[in-house]
Amino acid sequence: MKRNLATIKILFTIIICLFGSTLVKAQDDSLALPYPQMLFNNPGNFTESIQYSLDNHDFTFSNSIGSFQATR
Repeated sequence: MKRNLATIKILFTIIICLFGSTLVKAQDDSLALPYPQMLFNNPGNFTESIQYSLDNHDFTFSNSIGSFQATR
């Protein structure tokens, strides 16, 4: 009798775990906004430039904000 009761408890636990995980759904935290393209404008002192080198056939992308320049 104890063996049957233990088997029933184990089967019941497995069934709860299998069906319980399918009923729980995660919360959708995504935003419906096109981030960041339409949320912020570039500042007035922001400039972008692209240069192509014929010697090594490579593009150089440059961004600068004020006097600070970053190259990628």
